[in-house]
Amino acid sequence: MSISELVDGRRLGNYVNGAGRLAATIIQHPEIFTSGGKTPITASIDIAANCNLRCKHCFLYGKEHELAEVEDERFLDQVKNFKQEHPSIFHSNWLGGEPLWRKELLRKAVRLFPINWVVTNGTIPIDGEWYNTAFFISIDGTRKIHNQIRQPWKAGSSQYSVYDRAKHTANSASAPTFVHTTINQLNAHTIPDLVNEWKNDTTVGGFQFSLHTPQKIRTRESGMSPIDERLFLQPEERSQVVGVLHDLKDQYGNFVLMTHGQIDLLSPDAQLVAYGKNCPLPDMVVSVDSQFQQKSPCVMGPGMDCNKCGCIAPTMTHQWKNGDVGSFLLNAGTFFKPPQRNE
Repeated sequence: MSISELVDGRRLGNYVNGAGRLAATIIQHPEIFTSGGKTPITASIDIAANCNLRCKHCFLYGKEHELAEVEDERFLDQVKNFKQEHPSIFHSNWLGGEPLWRKELLRKAVRLFPINWVVTNGTIPIDGEWYNTAFFISIDGTRKIHNQIRQPWKAGSSQYSVYDRAKHTANSASAPTFVHTTINQLNAHTIPDLVNEWKNDTTVGGFQFSLHTPQKIRTRESGMSPIDERLFLQPEERSQVVGVLHDLKDQYGNFVLMTHGQIDLLSPDAQLVAYGKNCPLPDMVVSVDSQFQQKSPCVMGPGMDCNKCGCIAPTMTHQWKNGDVGSFLLNAGTFFKPPQRNE
């Protein structure tokens, strides 16, 4: 048996095991479907406090990358306790910092949930075996724009193209790999070219999109920081982007991992349907930071302007809450897609 056949066999075994665990969770917790979106189904866990990049739109931008990390075994114990406290959760998002900064801990932690997503900057290889895990590489525009937004934490002789390294990581990944793009004023015009390039030049399985969410700064006239002023999409710009996303969905089908209904929720006219006081995340997603302290109201923590949010997560949980399970499974099923290989 070849190594590739062995890996594929293990992957199939993981799928069967994960599907069984998922089914058991749903059977034991019918409130997942009957509570009207009031039952937690997803975890968002910051597995790493630190990162190797400094990105302009990160809500941790400007903070030092030298925070103390929870020791590995203690962290795993905390995840196990978390699972016992929230038995209805069947899906976990692993964030940071950069999750692959703690790769071997992450490799163990994902085995505690049936379905896993990891959001990574793509500069650290995705190698080895991963239990039912899909990776989302953050790509924020074509090469020049992406490298302007995402830069190595420490400038100097170690400078490299973050974009090129992310592409290499995607094409050599040992697990299903996708792209997540946060659209802002700097990169909005590049999105069609970006999708076309990665569709043709990489092995990724598709794209998800969010719109830039600003922090709320009450002391400024604009209500946001100078950085956010340069990134946040005003209503007219937001409407134009929504139109572009609909066009991309029509052109690329399920390579755009969003339904037309999800895309509609990003429009200014519908924005508060799934955001602000109507955001389903506080009820459906339990978020903790790298010290395992719960974050409120959501994955981004305090200080964000929820009424100007553009995160994709509320669009998915809103669809689930309102009975559109198919759109949720379009995304949650990504871990079933094996890595593709260009011929």
